[in-house]
Amino acid sequence: MRRIALVALCLVTLFFLGIPTVMAEGPYPLVPTTSYPFIYNKSETTANVTIEFYDLDGNLVHAMGPITIPGKSTYFVNLYDIPELGDSFSGSMVVSADQEVMAICNLAGTDASGDSYSGIRGEEGETSVSIASVHCNNYGWWTEISVQAMDADATVTVTFTPAPAPIGKGTAYTTPPVTIKAGSSHRFSTLDLQAELGGEFVGGATVTSTTGKIAAAAVEWNTEGTSHMTLAFNGVTTGGTTLYFPAQHNNDWGWFSYNYIKNTTSDTAEIAYEWTDGPSGTATIEPYGVLPLFTGEIMGWTSDPYVGALKVTSTNGKELIGICNEVNTDGIHGLSYNAFYGGGTTVIFPSQHNNNYGWFSFNFLQNLDNTDATVQVTWTKTAGPGSVPAPFTTTIPANGKLELHTGTYLGWDQDVYGSLIVESLTGQRLVGICNEVNTDPAYAGADAAMSYNAFVVE
Repeated sequence: MRRIALVALCLVTLFFLGIPTVMAEGPYPLVPTTSYPFIYNKSETTANVTIEFYDLDGNLVHAMGPITIPGKSTYFVNLYDIPELGDSFSGSMVVSADQEVMAICNLAGTDASGDSYSGIRGEEGETSVSIASVHCNNYGWWTEISVQAMDADATVTVTFTPAPAPIGKGTAYTTPPVTIKAGSSHRFSTLDLQAELGGEFVGGATVTSTTGKIAAAAVEWNTEGTSHMTLAFNGVTTGGTTLYFPAQHNNDWGWFSYNYIKNTTSDTAEIAYEWTDGPSGTATIEPYGVLPLFTGEIMGWTSDPYVGALKVTSTNGKELIGICNEVNTDGIHGLSYNAFYGGGTTVIFPSQHNNNYGWFSFNFLQNLDNTDATVQVTWTKTAGPGSVPAPFTTTIPANGKLELHTGTYLGWDQDVYGSLIVESLTGQRLVGICNEVNTDPAYAGADAAMSYNAFVVE
């Protein structure tokens, strides 16, 4: 009853999946890892927020609040300051508020490995969630899918489907049903399912609930050699016929973009793809198949550095989903984000860091329309001795991109963390990605990089 009342009385409830929190041990991560959730109050009015933590058995371990977050401000949930979680906790988190809030969760290992994913709003939950990229023992890559029951207990199965050759490999498999208590989560690791998946697997997965709504996210990690690379991304409830990837790199400081486009239908998908100020082409994707669009293969692995954006369209109207994995040739750094399926006039980045324990935010905006966009850029400071610039306007070219790197605009020596809002003053649709990279030499040998999808508002 308490949960039902909480959801009914609150404007929004956010769900943070069972990706490891404080000092959790297990198949993932390779080292003890901590979650760093950042909650952003989108409204002008102070938000009253409550937070609940559930263990993997579905028990409510701790509830805190109400916490007040001023309008247009970010609140950092420091899990180390919550003694009730103990020295080691692994589970999930539910955030409820009386104003519209949004959040992202950064994952960072003791060696700075990790990535980032978004909190899922309660109204966004569905009974089926797609995972675009799943690997088992594939060049050292493994996948763990975390599934969270939202407003009611959920009985779920996960169906793994190999991609067609030549990319795909492995055996199709559906897990036995698992019941997950409301608010809590369950993990499905390919490390535990290697025999069922045929030893090696490359493909996708669909998580299905026969009862309550669910949310899902995936973590992929690499065990080859001394690699520390980890990737994290959200599951997708609905794809689209047009996909947007705001951050694309080729041979740029060693970074390359590995885009995976999945056809979710039983028919062949015909697609067209185009990079801003770059190459374009067409292709087909088999039913339920996956098409790789790797910048290195198409642009040339040793070509001049490229930074831009990518648009992929299904020209015969088939639904697609997509993931971008960005990997550095140093074999150490990697990050991941979901494709966008539409845009909005306001793009919100809840977590922005500038020289904050070595972290900097590299933001990429994409204009989805055929006309230039005049945008207002507003950074807000939450903490740190440094300062942020006054709001200013700039232009994003038609179908073009804009880079907003904190170090460039806030000063590379200033210690600041906060949030960022970019608004189109002329009505064009925008999307955005934040890549966060740590420049501290102490983490030179670790995956000190993460990426998240900015929140897009109409």
